[in-house]
Amino acid sequence: MQAHPSLLQTKLSEALRTTRPHLEDLRYLGLHTIEDFFHYFPRSYRDQTDLSTVAELRTDQLNVVQGKLSGIFHRTTHSGKFMTLAHFSDSTASVEVMWFNQPHLKQLLRNGDEVILTGKAKWDGHKITLMSPRYEPLRVKQLHTARLVPVYHEHNRVTSKWIREKINPLLKGTALLEDYMPSWIVAGDGLMPYTLAVRTVHDPKNEEKLFAARQRLAFDELFLLQLNALQKRLEFRESSRNNQRKMELDPEWKPSFYQQLPFPLTQAQQRVMQEIWEDLRSPYPMMRLLQGDVGSGKTVVAAFGLFHSIKAGFQGVLMAPTEILAKQHFESFSKLLKPFGFNIQFLTGSLSGSQKEMVLRQIATGTVDLVIGTHALIQERVCFAKLGLVVVDEQHRFGVKQRERLQEQGSVPEQKRLDAERWIADQIQKGRQVFIVCPLIDESDVLGVKAVTKEYERLSSEVFSAFRVGLLHGKLKPAEKEAVMEAFNGGGIDILVATSVVEVGIDVPNATIMLIEGADRFGLSQLHQFRGRVGRGKHQSYCFLFTESTSDETIQRLKALVEHSSGFKLAEIDLLLRGPGEIYGVKQSGIPDLKMASLGDAELIHRVRQAAEILMAKDPYLKEHPSLRSKMEQDTNEKEK
Repeated sequence: MQAHPSLLQTKLSEALRTTRPHLEDLRYLGLHTIEDFFHYFPRSYRDQTDLSTVAELRTDQLNVVQGKLSGIFHRTTHSGKFMTLAHFSDSTASVEVMWFNQPHLKQLLRNGDEVILTGKAKWDGHKITLMSPRYEPLRVKQLHTARLVPVYHEHNRVTSKWIREKINPLLKGTALLEDYMPSWIVAGDGLMPYTLAVRTVHDPKNEEKLFAARQRLAFDELFLLQLNALQKRLEFRESSRNNQRKMELDPEWKPSFYQQLPFPLTQAQQRVMQEIWEDLRSPYPMMRLLQGDVGSGKTVVAAFGLFHSIKAGFQGVLMAPTEILAKQHFESFSKLLKPFGFNIQFLTGSLSGSQKEMVLRQIATGTVDLVIGTHALIQERVCFAKLGLVVVDEQHRFGVKQRERLQEQGSVPEQKRLDAERWIADQIQKGRQVFIVCPLIDESDVLGVKAVTKEYERLSSEVFSAFRVGLLHGKLKPAEKEAVMEAFNGGGIDILVATSVVEVGIDVPNATIMLIEGADRFGLSQLHQFRGRVGRGKHQSYCFLFTESTSDETIQRLKALVEHSSGFKLAEIDLLLRGPGEIYGVKQSGIPDLKMASLGDAELIHRVRQAAEILMAKDPYLKEHPSLRSKMEQDTNEKEK
């Protein structure tokens, strides 16, 4: 269907009968035209389809009842409040209705009016009363009750009720919208027509049709993102194709790498290694995200790629976000690649001037094979002779699988803290070690969470004065951090009080207890990373989470940590609870928050990806799909404004 731009682009100031302040609020929301209004989708829905009778009124839920008003009168109380009272009845019974401080009802309510009321009932021991219910006249079509009621994001005068009243008469115009999706994709995936989907989300007939409409619009959102990403990848590959930089890899190198490993590879590791090997041989740069659980063997997979890059005559880089993690990687990769005689160097900002100059010279002359370090690797003075592969440990928030069973968890009451501390002392006497994590470095009364320095002083001087307590946080000098970690690794520290610097890269098999203060201050994936620091040895491990928050969201999030052992599932739950934010970071690409799609809907994302890849294989430049090409260009132009 062809669109009618002149009608869809009609300004709301011309299409709506409303006030100037309302129009200003619409402009604030980015709504200027009828088409903008159509794409301002509801954020949620109230299910008020289940009508009750007056005789069935309940005090423990929202009631939706249809009946007739009578005996309406208005009065002012002794305290000066305006009150409206009426009787409301249907064929089963009658009930008193009471509204406070709504003088406008004088002009709206009339005896004999057929209405639908939505509200809570109150029982005072003698009678039941409907208290300040929402009111809507009985119509051929209800807008605000007795249906699946759309709820919109509001701004000042532009309320959900106002939007429903203004958009409903315009919805027949959704037929003018163009369905830019290829018809074979719509048919193949059983998608609702686009124009019907837009109308349905604003005016759903039932839950089944609403679900189908939301699925269609979610599919479109994800499809445009996927198609955009695939096109960018195509452009990148074509612009960066360089046969002269292609790595010539010998298949015989693989067995030599495998033979020196002290453990067998999993099928997943072998599959990913083969994919990386094929990518390295291609004439364009590899861009790959390597995801895996704690202990799944990501390190050896990365080492496999670096090994082949170096053997092919190129240099390799591994960059980590913190010096502690970079040091851990340096030790791990040195062990894995030592048998091959590679020159492996370490580069961070804490090196002395002479040490740094020596590493920089080796990088520039090509005599160093692999450099491991922090962001110091991307400073201007670092110039590689022939860089072939870069591995970046971004410490991203998608989950890792836990390695211990969580024994104690949840919003542990403060009175239980003493029992926990006594039990921890007993475990230390049995030879175990402990992590205690705090959210802040310095004391903060504003946030109301335990600071690591303050907690260290309390624990070392009072609670655990009989034991060796260490302190670790990001403000310590590199040499101090290293000394603390060496002491903890060697058993010279019983309790390590730390900030989130222990989130990744810390491997102390004898540490079996993780106690986290202010657990509500961390994301689920981060908490999952923390508990992955224990359970790395032969002893049973435990994790305690302390929080002073009693909010429903906090309880819901921490319960999820108890119920799920998969880091990927926890990341999905955290995403659903916190929202996706900007898809490619904070305003980096101009892509807005998703309106209908969920990044936790793995099944839909898989379907969308398949459809986008098929389309790219058939028509990568969308020459045969002008409507879709126009939509993509329109979105790009809007992002660049």
